[in-house]
Amino acid sequence: MIKHSLWVMTGLWIMIVFMNPGPAIAADCDQLRSNVERERSLIRKQQLLDDALAVCPNHAQLHFDKGFAQERLRRYDQALTYYLRATELDENFARAYFGLADIFVVLGNLEPAIWAYQSGLALEPDNQRAATSLELARIKYRSEMGERI
Repeated sequence: MIKHSLWVMTGLWIMIVFMNPGPAIAADCDQLRSNVERERSLIRKQQLLDDALAVCPNHAQLHFDKGFAQERLRRYDQALTYYLRATELDENFARAYFGLADIFVVLGNLEPAIWAYQSGLALEPDNQRAATSLELARIKYRSEMGERI
C-alpha cells in the first residue's frame, strides 16, 4: 500500500512538472507585445495589455506600455504604478524613468519628478526631451519654493 501511494504521488509530481506550461518565456512575451503594438484602438490595446501582463507579469516593457496607455487616458495614478513597476523590473529602463517623471510633473510632485528625470538621464544622457523637461521641472520647483528664477 505504501509503495502504491508513493508511485501515485511520484506520478502526480511528474504530471504537475511536465504538464504545467508555467510562466511564458521571453519570446512569447515579446510576441504578445508585438500584438499590442500593432493594435490602433486604445481601448482594445488596454485589453491586450491586461491579457499580456497576466501571462508575463515580469515584463518591464509591457508595464511601460500599460503605463503609457494609462497616461494617454489621463489615468495618472494608474500610469504611475505601471511606470514604477517597469523601473523595478528593469532598473536600466530610461524611458520608464522619463514616463514616471512626466506623471510626477502632471501630479505636481516636482521633487520626485526631478529625481526620476535624473535617473533616466544617467542611463540615457543624450535624451534632449528629458533634459529639457528636467530643466523645466527644476525651474518650476525653484519658483514654488520662492526662489528667484
